[in-house]
Amino acid sequence: EVPVEQMGRMIDPFLLQDKDEPDKVWCFYKQNGIRRSWSRDLHTWTDAGLIQAGENPCVLVQGDEYILFHSPENGIGIKRSDDLNTWCDAGLITLGQKEWPWAKGRLTAGFVLDLRAEEGIGKYLMFFHGSGPEDERTMFDNYASIGIAWSDDLEHWSYPGNAHAAH
Repeated sequence: EVPVEQMGRMIDPFLLQDKDEPDKVWCFYKQNGIRRSWSRDLHTWTDAGLIQAGENPCVLVQGDEYILFHSPENGIGIKRSDDLNTWCDAGLITLGQKEWPWAKGRLTAGFVLDLRAEEGIGKYLMFFHGSGPEDERTMFDNYASIGIAWSDDLEHWSYPGNAHAAH
């Protein structure tokens, strides 16, 4: 029931089914950090607060834990929670950014897809955005690229051109 003009800028939505309550759906989105709201009918939403994180939220369930991938100033940030309320920082992924001219300006917007059960793939896939060779604020529209990486465990990542897994 919030008027549209009072909502502010809400972008980058990500929907997730609650691991403990299957009829509950969460929406994570950028709004001065990452906000989260939930619904049982996809019509009425209840705000559940702010997570201090970047943008481009993507949340996976691994065991009894939620894993949030987000975009801080540079890299793919990771946070972990067992209740969606309390989050702890769990790392930063930059992959081969130091060697990639196309991502030296910024590596960001990681989206992780769990395809471990998909025959012929059997891994987590991450798609991400890279810009460069300079800071993206100066040339984003001219030098934006999409990258891919894959993992068996969400900790060690491989990507085209590397012979070993990177963090």
